[in-house]
Amino acid sequence: MVQARAFNNGAACGRQYKISCIGGTNDVKEPCIKGQWVNVTVANLCSGDSCDTFTLSTDAFDVIAKHDAGRVQITYKRIALRLKAW
Repeated sequence: MVQARAFNNGAACGRQYKISCIGGTNDVKEPCIKGQWVNVTVANLCSGDSCDTFTLSTDAFDVIAKHDAGRVQITYKRIALRLKAW
């Protein structure tokens, strides 16, 4: 899920991003799993105070950070979609 500004009234649905953890936001020591990236697809809007940029599924979060880290700082890149000719 992405925040309202990035969601852009649904225009972001289906966009894909590569996300990596770059730091913690609390007292968890070394929250990031270094060198790990996860590919995600925007599927919904995230609203409320708990959504800064992306809200990841537990499976996606556990690829880039320790589960008990809770919230982490991230870096992300949009993945260009490649269309296949049939």
